[in-house]
Amino acid sequence: FNSFFLVFLPDCVVRTHYFKYFHPKECLVANGVLNRGIAQHAGKKLENFSQALSFVYPFGATLNIARPAVAVLSSGTVAFPLNRPVMAFCALPSRTRSGHPESGGGKLVVLGSCHLFSDSYIDKEDNDKLREVIFAFLTSDNVELNTLDSDDPEITDYCQVPDTCHLADLPRGCLQEAVDDVPTDYTRLFDHSLSSVNMDMVPAVLAAYEELQVKHEPLKLIPPQFESPLPPLQPAVFPPSFRDLPPPALELFDLEEAF
Repeated sequence: FNSFFLVFLPDCVVRTHYFKYFHPKECLVANGVLNRGIAQHAGKKLENFSQALSFVYPFGATLNIARPAVAVLSSGTVAFPLNRPVMAFCALPSRTRSGHPESGGGKLVVLGSCHLFSDSYIDKEDNDKLREVIFAFLTSDNVELNTLDSDDPEITDYCQVPDTCHLADLPRGCLQEAVDDVPTDYTRLFDHSLSSVNMDMVPAVLAAYEELQVKHEPLKLIPPQFESPLPPLQPAVFPPSFRDLPPPALELFDLEEAF
C-alpha cells in the first residue's frame, strides 16, 4: 500500500490493563473515533465524538498514513501504542484521459486487524456498526468525512522505545559514590572492557609459580580414589522349606446309603 501512502507497521496494539477481555491483544477501544463523520453516519450524537463507537481491536497493528488517505480510527488513550491510526479511508481523485470521459478514482479502506470482522468479534461492542460504515463508504457517498478532522486528526507520533536492558548493562554503576566528578562527555561513562576474553593475566599467573614455589608443568589427570565404608558381610542363609505330607486318604461315603 505504499503507492496509496499507507504503511503497516510491525507492531501490535495491546491494552495496558485488563478490562472485559482476557488477552492483552484483544484491545477494547472506547475513544478511538477520529472523524465526526463516522459518528454521524452511525447515528451517534455526542459532544465528544471520539467516544461515539466502542470496538474490539484484536491482534492488530498500527498504520502510517499520509494524504490523500485519512485516518478515521485510532488505538485510543488506553492502548499502547497511544493514539495511533488503525483504520484509514482513501478516496482517490478521478482521472481524465484523452478521448475518454472522466472516471472515478475508486475508494480504499485499510484496517490493521483482519480479526475485527471475524465470527468471534463481529458481534462484540460496535464492530458490526463499523462494518456498516465501511460498506457505506465503499458503495455510496453517504459517508461524509469532516474536513477539519481529516486535515488534523488527534494522533501522536510513533515513538521508538530504546532497549533499556542493553543500555543498563553499559554505564558504570554507583555514580553517586564516585571520587571523580562526572565527566561532561557522557560517552566516557561506557566501559566495554568489563567483560572481555584476553591474555592480560597470563604473565601474572606464570610469576605466581615462582612465588609459591610450585613446579610449572602441564596439568595431569589425577585418578580419583573413592573410599566408602562397607557394612560387614553376612551370608544370606535361609532355612530349607520341606514339602509337607499329603493329607490322609479317606474313603468316600454315600450319605444316603449310610443313613
